[in-house]
Amino acid sequence: MSEARWTLSVEDFGPIKSASVTLAPFTVFTGHNNTGKSYMASLIWAALNSSEILNRPGAQRGPAFDAVVELVGEIRSGRKPVVEGPD
Repeated sequence: MSEARWTLSVEDFGPIKSASVTLAPFTVFTGHNNTGKSYMASLIWAALNSSEILNRPGAQRGPAFDAVVELVGEIRSGRKPVVEGPD
C-alpha cells in the first residue's frame, strides 16, 4: 500500500525565498535558526487542518481566506500548490 504524499512549493514566504517540500508520513525539518522551518511547518499544519479552521462559525472572510481556500482546493485536486508573496 502506498502512502499519500504531496508536494508544497513556496516562494517569498517569510525567510523562505523558494522551497519545494514533498511530505511523507514522517517529515522532519532541520537547519540553522531563522531559515523558515517554523514558517513551513505552520503552513503545512494550516493546510492539513484547514477544513476545521475554514468551517468554524464566524470565520473571517477576505483575501487571505480566499487564498487558503484556493490552496486547499489545489491540494485536494492533486495539483502542485504554490504559495507566493509575504501575505
